[in-house]
Amino acid sequence: MRLTKYLIALTVSLFAAPLVPAQVVVIDPASIANNQANHIVDLAKYVEMVNNQLKQITTMTQELQQVTAYVKAFGDLIPKRIESARFVVL
Repeated sequence: MRLTKYLIALTVSLFAAPLVPAQVVVIDPASIANNQANHIVDLAKYVEMVNNQLKQITTMTQELQQVTAYVKAFGDLIPKRIESARFVVL
C-alpha cells in the first residue's frame, strides 16, 4: 500500500514537473561575492587608468606651452612651403 502510494506520487511528480514553473530561487553567495570582488578590482584598474591619462594630458599640456613659448620667442623655425619653385638643370 505504501509502495503503491509512493510510486503513484513519483509518477505524477515526474509527469507534472515540466508543467510547473520553478518555485525556488537558487542563490550562490560565493559566486556573488566573487563577482563583487572582481568588480572592485576592475574599478580600481579603471581609476588607475584615468589617473594615468590625466598625467599624460598634463605632460602634453606642459609640452605644448613650452613649444608655444619657443615659437613666440624665436619665431617659427620650420621653413615655409615654397609655392613656386624652379629648378635649374646644368
